[in-house]
Amino acid sequence: MAGHLAWPRLVGMVMAVLTADRGGYRELIRPGENFTSDSGVIILGPLDLPCTVPAHASLMYANNVANFLLHVCRDGQIDVQTQDEVVVGTLVTCDGRVVHKRVRKVLGSAES
Repeated sequence: MAGHLAWPRLVGMVMAVLTADRGGYRELIRPGENFTSDSGVIILGPLDLPCTVPAHASLMYANNVANFLLHVCRDGQIDVQTQDEVVVGTLVTCDGRVVHKRVRKVLGSAES
């Protein structure tokens, strides 16, 4: 892909070159830099992108779990409020019964 041919079709777009650290699209990128071309295309040239994903994914997951626990814990105890939409969507069993609709369906149980 020649640089001068790519720009008219991509005006206003963001282009992330995932192979920047290996020199992908050399005429279009600056490895390790993010810049805007003369025609307004934002070009991202991240280096070693795969090494950054697991850390961010782990942090995001940990944040989600912490926020969920803060939502269902009151005074140091887990408070299962079955009328709460978030709790209902995540609760599988309660008082020895399967209460999650999809799990009940998979198990073939009509119990409610």
